[in-house]
Amino acid sequence: MQTPWWIPALGFAGVIVSAAIGGAAAFLAHLVTQRRTDRRENERWERERAERREQWHREDLARWHADRRSLYGQALAAVDQWGRGATPWSLDAEHLGSSARAVIEALAAARIVASPEASRQLAALHLGVVTVCSAAEAAAIAPEDSVIPGIAGEGAQLVRARLMDLVRADLGLERAPAQQTLDIERQLCRYRDHLRQAEPDDESREWLTVAGTYLEHILGPDDAVPAAP
Repeated sequence: MQTPWWIPALGFAGVIVSAAIGGAAAFLAHLVTQRRTDRRENERWERERAERREQWHREDLARWHADRRSLYGQALAAVDQWGRGATPWSLDAEHLGSSARAVIEALAAARIVASPEASRQLAALHLGVVTVCSAAEAAAIAPEDSVIPGIAGEGAQLVRARLMDLVRADLGLERAPAQQTLDIERQLCRYRDHLRQAEPDDESREWLTVAGTYLEHILGPDDAVPAAP
């Protein structure tokens, strides 16, 4: 009996279909494997990119803190050099005037990296430096019993003390003002109380007004400093 022609054809078709199905399955398996591989590669790449971003951020932050410390250090050094011309006992108006520019430039540079509150305080210290220089010049011609020389000397010390407090607070080292700062502020408050209790004549009234203006610029508002004991 002769085999029907369609049986071999059917067998051949089955082989073709099986091969096609097997090829399709292999292709799909390859696609799935490739997608998983690509996904893992993407995840690895994203992790590496995130790690690089984090590393760059840490490096930028470290440079930022280093720049802040450097600029604050320069400001402190400039104020120290400037303050050598003024103590509560002696004044060198020429030294104060000649070194004031370096102080003002150092304070301005520090404001670039300072926090908003520290920047405001640095601006107040700038005014304090200018006021001390003016008071030191006025002290040379002020009456003998004037408190202006003391205001200039204590004012220079206060600029330095407040700058140190500001730097320590802005760098996260300490928040409260140092005892030295409080002591200087109290001494200047005594000068202010003295001026308010004085009974000036026509000749001294102008000098008392000048001294009071210097104190206001150096100390700030009445509620910004502790009262003198």
